[in-house]
This record gives sequence, C-alpha cells and structure tokens, in this order.
Amino acid sequence: MVNVEKILLNRNRLRSIPTVAFGKKPEKQFRLKELNFNGFSSKNGHIKTVGNFAFYYLNELQYLYLSHQRINFLPMNAFDFEQSSNKTLYIYLGNNKLNSSSFEQGIFLNSKRPIHLELYWNPDLTYLDENVFKPFLFANEQNRITLQDNPLICDCRSYWLFRDRHILSKRIQNVLCKIGPKQTFPIDLISFNKCSKSSHRTDSNSDDHNDSNNGSNRLGRRPN
Repeated sequence: MVNVEKILLNRNRLRSIPTVAFGKKPEKQFRLKELNFNGFSSKNGHIKTVGNFAFYYLNELQYLYLSHQRINFLPMNAFDFEQSSNKTLYIYLGNNKLNSSSFEQGIFLNSKRPIHLELYWNPDLTYLDENVFKPFLFANEQNRITLQDNPLICDCRSYWLFRDRHILSKRIQNVLCKIGPKQTFPIDLISFNKCSKSSHRTDSNSDDHNDSNNGSNRLGRRPN
C-alpha cells in the first residue's frame, strides 16, 4: 500500500476518519498523493469527524478531498504531518456542516507545508474567526483560502479581513458579504466605521492570550 499514489473512497459509508488513520509509521515512505472521500451523489456522505493526526504519515499528500460530507468540527492537529514539504496541499472542505466555531484554534499551523483551503458552500460559516484564520494566513505567504459561493456576514468579526486587505488580497479569495437575503457585495465596498479599531484589537489580543494558554493544554500527543 505504501506505493499507491491515489485512493478513491467516494460513496463510502464512513462516519469518521480516526486518529492516525493510516496506522503506525511505515518502514517505507507512503507515496500517496491524492486521497478522495468525496460523496459525488445527490446526498452528502456520512463523515462527521476527523481525528487528530489523521493523515500524519502521508507526507507526500497533495490533494485531500473531504467535500460533500457532514463534517462539523475539526480539531487542532487534524492536518498535522510528520515531515515538512514545499509542495502545496489542497484541502477541499466544501459543502459540509462547518460553522464559524468548527475550527479549533491552532489548526493548520503544524502542517509544515503551504495549504490551499477550499471552503465553498458552507452556509453556516458566516465569518472567519480571526484567532484561527489570521495565524494560518500569516504563517506562510503561500497559504490560501477560497470562499466561492460562501458569502459572510460582514460585521465587526470580519473587520480584520478589511483591515488587513492589502496583505490578504492574494491569500483569501472570493470574499463576499451578505447584504439582505439575496444581495452580496465585495468586502472592499462594506463600511466598517462602526467597528472600534482599538476595542476590537484589545478584545482580539485578550482572546489570543487566553486561548494560547488554553491551547497549550489541548495540543494533541503526536503519534509514535
């Protein structure tokens, strides 16, 4: 199995991807480049959870398809890898049950490679938590997020995307804001005058401090 480069598990009945899903460290390096769990049917698949270090020894992985499932939470170490790589990993999470609290703080930060994150068609994902996604986008200038067909509610929780837009313009794509039940506008056209910059940053820094202290206690134990 270590020589397999592509695995298709579409239309499976898996309900979870467990911790260290591909077992202990192999004697020979896995060559797997594409892992596809996509449903490709009229109904979404059954996967709801992804365990910590699920793909840890798949160091050559470049395409991970987890779209069209029922995933509603992703733990901090779900996408950690054993070794570093300069090759971009594309993670497809479109059309799931993800919301703005579904991503544990610190996720993606120990992937050790550039990541392109596809988050299209997650209607409950109404804003991107600054404490989760700003560290990810600033960790590697090649990291990307695509929000195709996933407009946000652009209140003060989304202010950081506007504030740092000159840095983030190439790193996060298709950011649209919901205006009313049907209208959307690019975030550049939205007024954030009501958002107090000083209080927002103070709150954010306070959250960062508290969460970083808590996060150190939540760090998963790496596989042997």
